[in-house]
Amino acid sequence: MHRFFPSIIEPLLRSINARSLIEIGMGEGKHSHLLAAYCEEHGDELQCIDPRPWFDAATLLGKYPRVRFHKKRSIEALQEIDACDAVLIDGDHNWYTVTQELKLIEAMAKRSGKFPLVLLHDVAWPYDRRDLYYSPEEIPKEFLHPHLRAAIVPGDKNLSLTKGFNAHSFHATEEGTPRNGVLTAIEDFLKERAAQLRFITVPGFQGLGILFPLSLAEKQPPFRALIQDLERKTPLKGHVEKMEEERNKMLGKLGEHEHIVRRLQRECAEKEMILQRMRRSKSWRWTLPLRKLHKNARVIASRNRPAQTP
Repeated sequence: MHRFFPSIIEPLLRSINARSLIEIGMGEGKHSHLLAAYCEEHGDELQCIDPRPWFDAATLLGKYPRVRFHKKRSIEALQEIDACDAVLIDGDHNWYTVTQELKLIEAMAKRSGKFPLVLLHDVAWPYDRRDLYYSPEEIPKEFLHPHLRAAIVPGDKNLSLTKGFNAHSFHATEEGTPRNGVLTAIEDFLKERAAQLRFITVPGFQGLGILFPLSLAEKQPPFRALIQDLERKTPLKGHVEKMEEERNKMLGKLGEHEHIVRRLQRECAEKEMILQRMRRSKSWRWTLPLRKLHKNARVIASRNRPAQTP
């Protein structure tokens, strides 16, 4: 999501003079640092939510005193926050979690009297219509699709154990079914709220979704102008979509090569173990003099070999 920050996210935040932010899903902390620097400049608070960030959050907290870290699931942490100007969601990419997050944001809006700007990552392929589960055991069974720890493959709805990317994650085995995927969750949430909320998407890097109340565009002309620019159907937008398609294909190829490398590494490790066992065996020790004799014989033979004439 951090790739959208300089060109899309920061201009949107500035256009509404957003001060208090919530980040759901910290990942490696790249976006967290950008948002923390923004809040430091504007003199307000960033609330980061992630039960298991992929980096030492203490480095962020030590550098930016305005950051508050909730080391818990978003479904728990959002109930403790009363208000904010913007929420940035890049956490558990599945229908159940995103739906619950949006409902909790709506409940927070009722308490504060203001629905925030909501930015959501992964609204395009591969997680627009397919659930990803970091912790399947935390999803209620009635909302948990049959899943497998396997890779997703561009152009193929089936999961793979030998090619593709994100093989370390649990994915729903089927794509495009009801209550499945990030975009599906947003669309289902909007079915009863279309009169109050608006949603648009930005292509590239798995897609960015922008959800906002209609009143925000009415009250903030700079924000309205940005949204109008992002909505325009230009040749460049189609070009970006095509580039994203090609990028996903390259990710798939990269994942396939990574599978091959891991297989070769396993084979090398297995052969190394066999070699180590051989070297520890009695037969290896008993034949050591013969191997030395053979080596010396080859050296002597090479010395006595007549030189070749041109």
